[in-house]
Amino acid sequence: MKKISLFFAAISLSLSAMAATTFVFDSADAVSQSADGISVALDKGTGNNPPAYYENGMRMYANNTITVSGANLTAIQIVFAKQGTKAYASLAVSEGNLVSGGESTSAEDLKTDSWTGNASSVVFTLGASGQRLIKQLVVNGDTTDILPPDTTGTVTPPTLDPEYVYAEPTIVNAEGETTGNNMTYSFIKNNIQVSCTKGAITDTYFGCNAGFDLTFEATKAIKGIVINGYVKKDFDATADKGTLSFVDASAEEVTADPVLVLTDVDATSVTISCVKQLRCYEVRVYFEASPTDSIEGGQSGTGEVVFLDFNAADAVFESEYSEVGNYNYTVYLYADTTEIPYIGLDLYTAELGSLEGVHELGEYSFYQFGEGDTDYTYNVEGQVAITKEGNIYTIAGYMTCENKNTYNFTFTGELPFYTDEEYYGGGEEESIENVPAIDRNAPMFDILGRPVGKGYHGFVIQNGHKYLLQ
Repeated sequence: MKKISLFFAAISLSLSAMAATTFVFDSADAVSQSADGISVALDKGTGNNPPAYYENGMRMYANNTITVSGANLTAIQIVFAKQGTKAYASLAVSEGNLVSGGESTSAEDLKTDSWTGNASSVVFTLGASGQRLIKQLVVNGDTTDILPPDTTGTVTPPTLDPEYVYAEPTIVNAEGETTGNNMTYSFIKNNIQVSCTKGAITDTYFGCNAGFDLTFEATKAIKGIVINGYVKKDFDATADKGTLSFVDASAEEVTADPVLVLTDVDATSVTISCVKQLRCYEVRVYFEASPTDSIEGGQSGTGEVVFLDFNAADAVFESEYSEVGNYNYTVYLYADTTEIPYIGLDLYTAELGSLEGVHELGEYSFYQFGEGDTDYTYNVEGQVAITKEGNIYTIAGYMTCENKNTYNFTFTGELPFYTDEEYYGGGEEESIENVPAIDRNAPMFDILGRPVGKGYHGFVIQNGHKYLLQ
């Protein structure tokens, strides 16, 4: 009887040792895990950066290590995906035999590196260059124990209720929703449907991955949206409706309340296209009036492309900013409308009096879109091509401005040339000895001769001279 008991005990211990233990790397806390007497630790090793969670797995850097510890380690499968555009990094192992599953071609193309041996501790080390994204690690199992990905599904919500009465504002969050990473999802919260072409849902946020779209839809016209959340470094986004503003994340990632504000939507559906990752902890959707929340020091714009045709032009030689071989001109293009009065093209040419050719627009190029003191936006990048046939000039180009919009402009007609004295002040130039004292309180005018105040931004004329107020 004793021998039979010992026999079944041995079978039980053997089955226990053979049972597979699976570790999934689905959060920042997953860098260190333990289960069934086995521990897994991801470490910086001799690399410059420690492992870090990245949307749908743990990013492993060059010379990082994976240490697996526990009794009777006989088999380990490590599931990897490609880390963005980074180079592939091979694995080395402290003991035992390792067979590589090869290089992954995308985040969805999973590859498995398989180790066999007999040890109580195994250390895997990434190569001296490259990165990899670790998804799962299975101990004492085989490929049949690898969990199928549960982060690529689509959640189909019920339909919206056309009779629903919305609160002002209506709150949307991720509470109670099906969680997952790197997935297409759609859910309804308080009769607002949230859809994302690729993103994540956790217990605390729903997010949109870089390069994908986040859509809000309701049965009543949405006036605006305010998002409390997080944006990745260098975050940028556009919206297909309304005016979008968001925090400046050019220096580092930002968590803020709010992190993004969308106003003047006036539609039942609006889509935000994210250039970098966005996480939404709480979203306030407004139906009665556009939100008044603002983001100080933020960036804004709709990202739209605007086509402009102008019917008059001037070219002004800017002597103050010119030198031999580098002549500065401002070309003003005018339209017969107060909505789009004019734009200014800041150009440099190697030949005095000739503007033909292709020019990169200088930083003081601007677009004036109204009559207010702040109704302007400066050039970020742009280009213009100028041709001449007889006395007729053709000017065509684009200007992408601070407000994120891109303005495509055209003009065909005569282009009068002026010196800055002729255009801005008139009269004879003063000698240095006879320059009168400048009256800083003298009236100021924009380049169309309209009076402006001290809060105006842009080119002004004061005391017969042109200045740039910023």
